[in-house]
Amino acid sequence: MKLSALTLLLAVFCLASCDNDEKENELIIDPVEDIISGTYQGYSTFAAAPIPEPLLTENETVTITAVEGNKFDVSFTSVIMGLTVKLVIDDATVSGVDGKFQIDGNGTAYMEAMDGSGLKQYDASLTGTIEKGAPRRLIFTCPTVMGGTTITFIEGAAPDTEK
Repeated sequence: MKLSALTLLLAVFCLASCDNDEKENELIIDPVEDIISGTYQGYSTFAAAPIPEPLLTENETVTITAVEGNKFDVSFTSVIMGLTVKLVIDDATVSGVDGKFQIDGNGTAYMEAMDGSGLKQYDASLTGTIEKGAPRRLIFTCPTVMGGTTITFIEGAAPDTEK
């Protein structure tokens, strides 16, 4: 009888031990929304045909919000050369695997007119890379502004070489 109780106790211990090991070794995969969505701080560069060197703006913020599935809204507002620029990309599409993602979409740029007549609307596009643990890099393009304008947002502090 003591041998049966000991065998039963040993069997229970082994089963419990195996169950615990499986949970400790489970692969935990973050949902895409957790990797993509958020409010990110960084800097931007503004490049346009008539400007010989890109203009740097620090302390920038971009917001990426999950919509549904692989669709995300992206919003970015900046003051460049004293003028307000707001970029809105609704339903940008995210694709990728293993924590490496590409985001692409089309939307609207609202840019303050240089003559002070208010905000004007322009077509804008977005492309970017988002990798878990790496700085986000988003490129907004407005082909009809100043012969083609590109605003690049990079998460984090601007390197000294950019300043």
